[in-house]
Amino acid sequence: SAYSAIGYADVFSKDLQSAGYPDRAKINAFLNIYETPTQFVVSPSTARISVDGNYVNVSGFNINGSNYYKIRDVALILRGTQSKFEVSWNEYLGKIEIKTGTKYTAIGTELEHVKFYNTITPVKGNLSVNGKDVYFDAYNIDGNTYFKIRDIGEFAGFDTIWNSQTSTVEIITN
Repeated sequence: SAYSAIGYADVFSKDLQSAGYPDRAKINAFLNIYETPTQFVVSPSTARISVDGNYVNVSGFNINGSNYYKIRDVALILRGTQSKFEVSWNEYLGKIEIKTGTKYTAIGTELEHVKFYNTITPVKGNLSVNGKDVYFDAYNIDGNTYFKIRDIGEFAGFDTIWNSQTSTVEIITN
């Protein structure tokens, strides 16, 4: 068989299922896993981050060549800058609410070192920024929404530069 991962035994029996004929559900599951093109390539980000020249330790993921970070982590590292912003979850509307110019209130789960994930799903990052709806491509990774820092900079008012020599995302807030 071309599909050696699916067991098959050719034995005589009147009942085809017990005769060793392959289970069609297993074949379909196998084909879905191995013949479906990969939608994205994910690895822990190796990029460093600096904020106005000061290095900070933030975990993220590199997805299809771009670095993604939790929005609360970015809010925390920008807390003392001109680009500060508050983050909250509006359960009723099912969206993240951002208020720029407001110092971030930490909830205690920020800057956790994350190297592995269980589930990842591409999502449209549905944000309300100062009452206005905006959408960015994002990923839900184990229940947290990860965004490109460059996209966050669009509403928070900071610039980003990729320094390829030092593999650093440089955030400039002033």
